[in-house]
Amino acid sequence: MTDILLESGTNELEIVEFYIDNVRYGVNVTKVEEVRMMPEVRKMPENIEEIIGFFDLRGDVIPVINLPKILRSKSEINDATSQVIVMHFNQRIVGFLVERVIKIIRLSWANIISPPISFDSHPVIGVIVEPKREHDLIQLIDFEKIMEDISPTFQELVEAIDTTEETTIDRKAQKVWLAEDSKMIQSVVGQGLTAAGYENQTWFNNGADAWNAIEQLTEETLFDEVDILVSDIEMPQMDGLHLVKRIKEDPLFRQLPVVMFSSLINESTAHKCKSVGADAQTSKPEVTELIVLLDELIQKYALER
Repeated sequence: MTDILLESGTNELEIVEFYIDNVRYGVNVTKVEEVRMMPEVRKMPENIEEIIGFFDLRGDVIPVINLPKILRSKSEINDATSQVIVMHFNQRIVGFLVERVIKIIRLSWANIISPPISFDSHPVIGVIVEPKREHDLIQLIDFEKIMEDISPTFQELVEAIDTTEETTIDRKAQKVWLAEDSKMIQSVVGQGLTAAGYENQTWFNNGADAWNAIEQLTEETLFDEVDILVSDIEMPQMDGLHLVKRIKEDPLFRQLPVVMFSSLINESTAHKCKSVGADAQTSKPEVTELIVLLDELIQKYALER
């Protein structure tokens, strides 16, 4: 499934569409390892109620998450027809139970809007408005939020960050811009950066907002306003790859260092990050590694200016 690749920086993505209770949902195909029929799972003692059980996948023990239950659906598990989407993100391999997988759709991030306020209680990062099907929306599920609600490792990582490491960087003086659509990620990463001394943070909810702000900068104001940009890949309106491509193709803005910070970082996406000009990339939830990269790139670019 992950062999399906798009040209870097086109602001396009492919999603796997699936149904639960006749509602359309989607997930970025880059996260999907495979789709399989409901496997035979074994229960484990003291399971979290959202976990149906575990199964063996080529030597790896994979948890199966009851997605209908998380989405408050009344859909029943049917061992004969239910399917499991096996995903790889945030350095985890997890299976999510769904009713049925339909197809793969290719579309632009411009067709994805931020979820309405009415979706605040649901783990949805975007609503897909498919051309010619404007009244039949697809909800793009925030699987990272689901996993962190079940196992809040992000907060544990924030608490474990070593802020005593010596550095020649005056972190308090650095202006960090961050493009990230997840409020949960904004909160925990913001806490981690602040704990390390990177207190001057400006957050944008998607790549389009970040690009609009960058476009307002001039040669005189560029580094008065921002020293480094951190960007997610998956974002409504404009994804991180397209954002970085625009920055690095511009004679003025290309000198701005950029770090990609995403749950999608793997061999293929790391290649894409490099191809659009990103200076570095690291996978969520490696907040400590992100801080190391910020230090290195700020120091490197300061010497080159």
